[in-house]
Amino acid sequence: GEHFTRLESEAAGRIFAAGVGGDGVAELSWRLQEQHLLQRFPMPLRAVVLLIGSNDLLQGMDPVAAAEEASKLALRDIQEAPTTRGAEVLVLAVPSLVPGNMDRARAASAPAWFSVVRQRYNARLKELLE
Repeated sequence: GEHFTRLESEAAGRIFAAGVGGDGVAELSWRLQEQHLLQRFPMPLRAVVLLIGSNDLLQGMDPVAAAEEASKLALRDIQEAPTTRGAEVLVLAVPSLVPGNMDRARAASAPAWFSVVRQRYNARLKELLE
């Protein structure tokens, strides 16, 4: 969105945002493997920030399975790519669906069970990445 464009311009080309709204772990993994997303950089990256999993949870994926797929993506697909080998990888927890993190209408319609599965996902992801 607009905030990615602003972030990239203010960082003078030192930041690249690759987020795609609605994507889950499988879609990001496909972009990394098939579109060679990380190989598009002319020099090695020093850091990668990853926030993935909320769309998988909202679509009903088991939180433990989603966390396991996300950790594989972070540990295998990102840390082993030639342009990111040795980079710091920061994996963010899935945030709660509350106003401030998203528009009020979407937050109000968020399923009541999301908080529980989000907590299970975040706990399992933390275990796998420690």
